Amino acid sequence: MSNRELSVHQEHELLGRLEDQGLDKDSAQSVIDSKELAAQVVGFIKSGGQASGTVVAPVCFPTWKTIKLGTYKDVKALRKAMENAGIKIGDYAGSMLKHSMFTLASAETDIELVRVSAADLGFPSGATRAKIYDAARAKGLSVCPAEVGPQVRLQYLDQPNGEWFLIAMEPIPDSDGNPGVFSVELDGGGRWLRSGDGLAENVWGGDGRWVFCRSKK
Repeated sequence: MSNRELSVHQEHELLGRLEDQGLDKDSAQSVIDSKELAAQVVGFIKSGGQASGTVVAPVCFPTWKTIKLGTYKDVKALRKAMENAGIKIGDYAGSMLKHSMFTLASAETDIELVRVSAADLGFPSGATRAKIYDAARAKGLSVCPAEVGPQVRLQYLDQPNGEWFLIAMEPIPDSDGNPGVFSVELDGGGRWLRSGDGLAENVWGGDGRWVFCRSKK
């Protein structure tokens, strides 16, 4: 590690434990390389986790993508950028962009994103949106600003065909008055910014993936 929060021995042991928890070698290494997460693991080791074989390291999700917010002066410019990139906007997603709850960052800023499934958060059979959010917060994640939806769509143009995921955000009413969250998709019809059901009690499957922000400590 560049910040040398861990000794070589501690780093080797933690890598093994993270891989035991289901992370592949690259993802486990990304946890080790993160200064923020390294500080958490140091606390874990100092609390006795290193010495006890029965203590399991806390789940640390690797960063999926870092994007920029605040790169457009207004929503009109943001929509124009999506149109120029060939991105299609669903009717409901389009109405969410027009809502007063949808705002843009006033200055350019980087934001670190983590992509997890409901199963990753402890719900292999699925769970309500409310339970998924609560579990993510308990693991050091937070909901995203609404701007993350269209910005991820713009900054993730190499998305694999058939992939889709939801943005964990405070729901915004669509044109029918129903709460929605943004969905980023690529299918045979092209790249899409769509919406998904944002009701707190709506149940999502265990394999459905969500994008959260890394909470800043």
